[in-house]
Amino acid sequence: MKINILVGARFQAKLLANFFQKNYIDCTIYTSSPPKNWQEASLSGTKIIRFIPLFFKIIFKILKLRPSRKFREFDAILFDRLSSFFMRESDVLHGWATFSLYSAKKYKKKGKYFVLERACPHVLYQEELLSQEAEILSTVYDKTSQDFVSRAIEEYTLADKIIVPSMYSYDSFIERGVPEKKLEIVRLDANFFPKNIDSKMQKKANFVVGTIGGNVLRKGFLYLVDAWQSLELKDAKLLLKTSVKELKNVPKIWDKIKDDDSIEIVGYFKNIEDFYKQCDVFCLSSIDDGFGMVVFEALACAKPVIATKNVGASEMLLEGKTGFILENRDTVAIARSIKIFYDDRGLIKTMGANALEYYKQYQQGDNNYESQMMKIYKGIENELKKS
Repeated sequence: MKINILVGARFQAKLLANFFQKNYIDCTIYTSSPPKNWQEASLSGTKIIRFIPLFFKIIFKILKLRPSRKFREFDAILFDRLSSFFMRESDVLHGWATFSLYSAKKYKKKGKYFVLERACPHVLYQEELLSQEAEILSTVYDKTSQDFVSRAIEEYTLADKIIVPSMYSYDSFIERGVPEKKLEIVRLDANFFPKNIDSKMQKKANFVVGTIGGNVLRKGFLYLVDAWQSLELKDAKLLLKTSVKELKNVPKIWDKIKDDDSIEIVGYFKNIEDFYKQCDVFCLSSIDDGFGMVVFEALACAKPVIATKNVGASEMLLEGKTGFILENRDTVAIARSIKIFYDDRGLIKTMGANALEYYKQYQQGDNNYESQMMKIYKGIENELKKS
């Protein structure tokens, strides 16, 4: 069985490529991410990567500007068209959502198999949710164009299988009428093994809550900040690993935190575990996160996690044992959960130990990423043999 992977950028395609290589499955990757970014052990020295550039992304990077939605959409379409011309013959196309329509059409015309990977919820669900959030934050949302929305939905229609990483994303497809038989849940694997996780870094406060997120609109910072400020905790710090520039674009959040000494914005860490080591608790208050790999990273660093139900990886938490799972936009529940840990430092240690043990068990279990993907591709292989 020959498989072509089509992915603008890289996303979690490394996991997929490593899985194919490890199991001696013939695959070629068509990607806008340069080969140097794919130097995993199983990919090193191979010639399976074909570079297809995102031209506007490169131009805007040189100009040190962020491309608008319009240019990002055009890049995705051009990437797909170029890839469809250069792509080798294969039995299966495993393509990432919004990057795969023209290539998928060619495959389907030949009666071949198309697997679509979509980390986020259904495009219509996500657009509605983010538009609502922009209104709450009194900011402008750069909406997906109607043509690009239609493109995404056409990919859903063409796909033989749609792979999503969580029930959160899965349910959004079911609600929008996508047949259940098309959908498969494959939860991701952080493949993250920090060193010296028990070592202590010098902390700036006696109690530290940390969060990570680049997209201010999706990460629910407003609700976390409101919860934090309502508690007025002594000798405590909230670390936001995010962009100051992005925060300043949302005055409704920035105005709350700019003069608050208990909130610190941090930037790049060469080793991300150094960030987690500064935290007692990790909180991901996102209003939209198809998975949220940082949840796994926090568990691997023995940190209890507070996350909303709109974080796909919250489904991997054990309520009350490795963390707390909350409703979306629930400021009161976030504050209550933080206060529980603040009042009981022994609980932090107990839940942290549980978190690390759970993460190790998942890595070795029969429901991890590789096991789930193996089941799907065994099924596809059997279908291809019958056809």
